[in-house]
Amino acid sequence: MGNSPKKLIVGCAATGAKFTPRNHHRTGDDIYNAIMGGKNIPVTVEEIVADAKAAYAEGARYFHIHARNPATREQFTDLDWYKECSLSIQKHCPGMVLSFGASRNGHEVREAIAKESEWVRIHQADIPIHQGGAHFTTLSAVAELVIIQDLKKNGHIFFGSHNADFTKPLKDIKLSSDVEELSVETNSTLGAARYGSTSPKIQFETLKRAITARNTHGLPHEIEWGQYLSNLALTKYTIEHPDLRIGQPLGSLNIVLLFGFSPKLPFPHTYGEFKRVVDSAKKLGLDSATGEKNIDITITVGAAVMPKCMAEHHISSDIGGDQRRMQPLERIAIYAAQPDSNVDILRAGMEDSPCLIDPSGSLALTDNKTLVSIAASTAREYGANIITSPFAVADMLRLPKNPAASYQRRDAHLRYEG
Repeated sequence: MGNSPKKLIVGCAATGAKFTPRNHHRTGDDIYNAIMGGKNIPVTVEEIVADAKAAYAEGARYFHIHARNPATREQFTDLDWYKECSLSIQKHCPGMVLSFGASRNGHEVREAIAKESEWVRIHQADIPIHQGGAHFTTLSAVAELVIIQDLKKNGHIFFGSHNADFTKPLKDIKLSSDVEELSVETNSTLGAARYGSTSPKIQFETLKRAITARNTHGLPHEIEWGQYLSNLALTKYTIEHPDLRIGQPLGSLNIVLLFGFSPKLPFPHTYGEFKRVVDSAKKLGLDSATGEKNIDITITVGAAVMPKCMAEHHISSDIGGDQRRMQPLERIAIYAAQPDSNVDILRAGMEDSPCLIDPSGSLALTDNKTLVSIAASTAREYGANIITSPFAVADMLRLPKNPAASYQRRDAHLRYEG
């Protein structure tokens, strides 16, 4: 598959939203309860920073976090938590690229939205890095899929095998203001499969405000795929819609592909299955009319396999000839390490799959350091060059040279009018 070693950044998704006490219905299995309830997931700022330092020592240079309430272990929306955590990681882990999550699938987050507004879910997007913000905030993931559901219901979108086309100019499509329960097919804990009530209009306006905030601070964009075609369509929509234009004006976009998150983004059993999804995401940086590059798309991949599904994916890899059964994370690492993989960040951590599976098929507790170590060592074993230099990492991810500087968009019509 080529002679040049693959350059990879190793990442850690340390906390997440779904593995919490209130999102898990306890069973009689203590190990399973500990995994599903997030027993080993860090929650305090001190714990998070310690995990960041440990991941950094293993070679990680990308760190993705959701705020967790130290008192309840649930995801919450506290800006001071994000700021304190960010500033401490910046101090102790020079060159670590930070990413904040913005999920809706947590009781305390939904309660905060009901009390304030949808913006509270994602208001961490509006913090400059030097004040405790992050290089990335995941702006478009599951909640925003309500937009695509609305377009599909009203016949405004056509899905092909590996593409999505809109039936009319996006600026002419009016989104519904009707508030309904957001139902998204995912592999998740029982409680975290609930995303609450919202409307396509609410999600569009919130996304627009978040994009504008990022642009104002000169910060790049990141989105997350939990499904394949629906998230592909949502990405294309946010790139092409004249009031959104995600990826502009900096000209870069990081797409996080969470294999196994949903039956509609299944965990791949072959490199070909993996590569089709990655390449489809990568092509979204090309102008659909001319084929010329508009946006530099970087790709992050993770193994988001639920504990109950680990045994199903505990098989040998179709690459390399090693016939031993492998962790899903090892197999994703092998795929990412291939010279033609088009992957930039190999992500591991407790948000994605907070456990391991032993040779007997039993689940075992783990932690962020162990998962990052497995990802890094496997990628190296299969020929990848793990990039740790801050300058090389920033160059690979197309990060702006001075993200703390304020950047005011020239396109006045794109400003948020909230």
